Amino acid sequence: MTKQVNYQATTNKPRTERLLTIHEVMEKTSMGRSFIFNEMAAGRIRPIKMGRVNRFVESEIDQWILDRIASR
Repeated sequence: MTKQVNYQATTNKPRTERLLTIHEVMEKTSMGRSFIFNEMAAGRIRPIKMGRVNRFVESEIDQWILDRIASR
């Protein structure tokens, strides 16, 4: 499954951010739980703590993916 992400703003409407679960981040990145937690520990992926669970801002995960692609 290929998904193209476009970050160019076409209107002045504020963007609604979606919060992802760890499982959604794992699916989106095709990486395992341990890898995601290692990235969190290194500060490369920043979660939002909500009680006992972590949530991730979708646009930040998308940008992390684009940064990984650009750095190769």
